[in-house]
Amino acid sequence: MTTAAPPRSQSGNVSYELFAPRSTAQVSRLSRIAALTAGPAALSSTSEDDGVDTLLQAMTPPVLESSGGALVSSSSSSSSSKGKSGIVTEALDEACKKSDHLTHLLKHTTSLRLALRASINIAEDISNRHAELIRHSGELSAAADRLQGEQEMLSRHAEEIGMPLKHYDAVDEIGVLVGV
Repeated sequence: MTTAAPPRSQSGNVSYELFAPRSTAQVSRLSRIAALTAGPAALSSTSEDDGVDTLLQAMTPPVLESSGGALVSSSSSSSSSKGKSGIVTEALDEACKKSDHLTHLLKHTTSLRLALRASINIAEDISNRHAELIRHSGELSAAADRLQGEQEMLSRHAEEIGMPLKHYDAVDEIGVLVGV
């Protein structure tokens, strides 16, 4: 036996407005976001100028409050489409300039990062080489001390060996003088 599924509502969407009502500023902001993210399917049904108007309205700064508390859009409805498209092109030009500037800054920052990494690598190599040289210098100092000790020992040994020879030389010289 199969059980019947519970009946579904026609829309299938659940509105959470009852649980978390939004302010008019939030609704306005969300509608602007929706206009920006509607995609080409929503804009294809309208004319080009209407799409520019929607895009312009979505890109306008937040709305200003009038003295009566009602929200007033920063773009007036009496402005012509030429004025709107001029504003849009100016905004796009400014955005392109800012984007190019940011790209330049990113490239410069990347080159600085690479130069810094190279400097760090060189410093590490120099530090490693310096440590090797200090170790080798210590070994050379120890060897020099050892050799100096050996030299002193050999000098004493030579003196000890040379003493009897000096005696023999002295005896030989005396023998010649004495006539032996």
